[in-house]
Amino acid sequence: MLSTILHPGYLFVKKEDLQTSSVKRFVENLLRVKKVIEDVDEAKVIFSKNLWLKISTDAPWSKIHENNFPKQYTMSIQAIIFPFLTSSDNVTMISEENISRVGPCNSIPELTFFMANILDETKRIISFSAETGRSVFIKNNEKDYNFFYKDKKLDVKLLNSPETLYQHVNYKNLWPKKSNEINKFHHCLKVYRLRHNKEFLYEPIVTTKFLNSFIKEERLNKKTAIIDRIGMRLTMTQSEAEKTPLKEHKFTNARKGGREEYRINVDAASRVNYLFKGEKTIEFNLYTASGKHDLLLQSKTKGFRKR
Repeated sequence: MLSTILHPGYLFVKKEDLQTSSVKRFVENLLRVKKVIEDVDEAKVIFSKNLWLKISTDAPWSKIHENNFPKQYTMSIQAIIFPFLTSSDNVTMISEENISRVGPCNSIPELTFFMANILDETKRIISFSAETGRSVFIKNNEKDYNFFYKDKKLDVKLLNSPETLYQHVNYKNLWPKKSNEINKFHHCLKVYRLRHNKEFLYEPIVTTKFLNSFIKEERLNKKTAIIDRIGMRLTMTQSEAEKTPLKEHKFTNARKGGREEYRINVDAASRVNYLFKGEKTIEFNLYTASGKHDLLLQSKTKGFRKR
């Protein structure tokens, strides 16, 4: 799991700012966090019980601020954001027992916030999360921080915006491991699109045969390359794909009655085969590892026999 720690500025705003343009920016930023966390299955926002109590009672949408919070944003907060923050699919809660084992971390430069108790609890969450796995901290300013706990530098990745979380997603935690998990491969392609902030020009279809050939590939770096190459192809026209390292080219598949198919390079020795289904759909039907793709071409020659 990827532990996502939010700068408290994503959760709290000063009372005097509730009637200014700052509250609009606050709501927009929190909605951006919501979208990214829901897109990335392996990432969850980390809260402690104490921080959640403060969110419930002191955040802009809480009871204490109901007469101050602009009515035009009330629906967004109550109907969209609050359910997001209370879902176990999006949030992980650190138990009181676990969070009590660590103290607030230090930072260079000093992390600041107008609510000292919220800042301390955020620093405590950073200390805990950094010791238990992969952690990212979504900041809300231009500063770069180094975090320390007990004189040890903490391994916490700094993100300049919620959207940069896409860059830290590991396909390995998402890709299919069984032949009936085609939806997981589609999710990997979605992450590719979001990571590169590009729209697909084609709708992808992934066959069971392709998925089986993908699953059989044991090299993790090669699987990642397959996803990246297919994602790249879906963002390109045919003329663009021919001129890039993909080197798209047409070939005749003798095993399929001489039908015309297309192939792109994963690397110098591996290929992905596909068909165009109409003008806007590509069906990916086979991945062939080093050297094996040549068998398709050999099948056209006289005397070739299937083994």
